[in-house]
Amino acid sequence: NVIHRKKNGEEINVKIESSLMEFNGYQAKLVLATDITPQIKSQLEIEKSNYKVKQSELNLRAIFDNTNEGFVLLDIDSRIIVFNPKARESLIFGKDKTAFETGRYIFDFVEAPLRPGFKELIKRVHAGEVIDYEREYFVNTKAQWVNFTLTPVLEGSVIAGMFITGRDITDYKNYVQTIDQQNKRFREISWIHSHLVRAPL
Repeated sequence: NVIHRKKNGEEINVKIESSLMEFNGYQAKLVLATDITPQIKSQLEIEKSNYKVKQSELNLRAIFDNTNEGFVLLDIDSRIIVFNPKARESLIFGKDKTAFETGRYIFDFVEAPLRPGFKELIKRVHAGEVIDYEREYFVNTKAQWVNFTLTPVLEGSVIAGMFITGRDITDYKNYVQTIDQQNKRFREISWIHSHLVRAPL
């Protein structure tokens, strides 16, 4: 295809096709020029859209892979569709720390005593509820707290699965505990001082 300038100065894309033929005893060439400008514009728009989609996917992948939170996406049957590296590193579901695998049931990674409660949570999510809760685990006798958020995943108006977010909140919990202990100590000191002041001389 080539660029052709029309009488009015407008440039269009044309596809040139030619073939040799005999006409009235002379060798002649039949040339057909087809305006393909709309097709070219459409193709460029598709390529531009594809580029934007690809760029969005790369941006989302960068966020997904580098966030401090663990993400696990489950289908409606509670099979793992996708998870990010943080989930592999830090989401705690079972003592054996079995690595996540796509296609496996999430229950394969949940300790047996916790499964009935977790199944109930999933039922509630499949009914449309967003659930947020905290759980304490002990890793090598050290307490670790994780905040979980379970969110329904919609396809149109139908719930098609669940999205699990897990965030390590151990530092926050330790900070709150330290503040509580300090406040308790201050209350004790205040109580002692108030009784000393009221005591007879």
